[in-house]
Amino acid sequence: MSRASGTSLRLAGKLAIARAAMKLARAWDLPFRERAYRTWYDAISELSELLFSDFRCMNYGYASVAEVPGAESDDPERFQLGLYDFLAALTPLRGKRVLEVGSGRGGGAAHVLHAHGASHVTGLDLSERAVEASRTCFDDAGLRFLSGNAEALPFEDASFDVVFNVESSHGYPNVDAFLEEAHRVLTDDGMLLFADFRHAEEAAATEALVASSRFKIEHQMDITQNVLAALEADDARKRELIDGSSAVPDLIRGSIHHFAGCIGSPMYEDFRCGRRMYFAYALRAS
Repeated sequence: MSRASGTSLRLAGKLAIARAAMKLARAWDLPFRERAYRTWYDAISELSELLFSDFRCMNYGYASVAEVPGAESDDPERFQLGLYDFLAALTPLRGKRVLEVGSGRGGGAAHVLHAHGASHVTGLDLSERAVEASRTCFDDAGLRFLSGNAEALPFEDASFDVVFNVESSHGYPNVDAFLEEAHRVLTDDGMLLFADFRHAEEAAATEALVASSRFKIEHQMDITQNVLAALEADDARKRELIDGSSAVPDLIRGSIHHFAGCIGSPMYEDFRCGRRMYFAYALRAS
């Protein structure tokens, strides 16, 4: 076994332990909850660096179901960046102060700055390793990355005009706390652009949580079919990266396919069969 394969197996074991700890902590509100989540995200970031060093963002993507997906761009991550473009179309960003909560590897935050004309963008992530990777990849003026908790944002009231939260909240112990914090750091009339997936049986609870928050719902959309279109159009690229990497041992290859949403994986089938849905909101602070 290669050294990279051994590291992958070690990280896979670390993820399994962290996932079990997260479930216990979430179910019983145990005091090690934040530590378990930080361990999970650090391991995800390290595994991503090992297997997919060129990835700038890790969401499942967005594609129009009415057009040939991806025909308009040669960027290998055009579908992942397309999810940011879709959300950015819901509110003006030019000249705005933007925060991304759950910024991961930093590609989305950088895209919002350069493609949509934000005055400056702050990316915040629970994983210090992800923050370090983002700082290494992007040192642009007007862009910064910090470590912090989505449920206790380290910013003053009314610090931002727009908050992005993309495919991150499904791991939060208390989404209602995040929504309250997002509202606090937004200016009056500021916008939260919120997109993520849920199991079908959790969808109604999430919808009720958003409806009971202090935000006004301006747009509420089910974009599951758009995410499916992106997964299908991006499948060959992902499989080439995963199956062509000597760092991915056969023992965990199926798990990586699932994590990436490859066609035929449990994640892909959940979206296809309606067991999971992917939502998008534009929420105005009021």
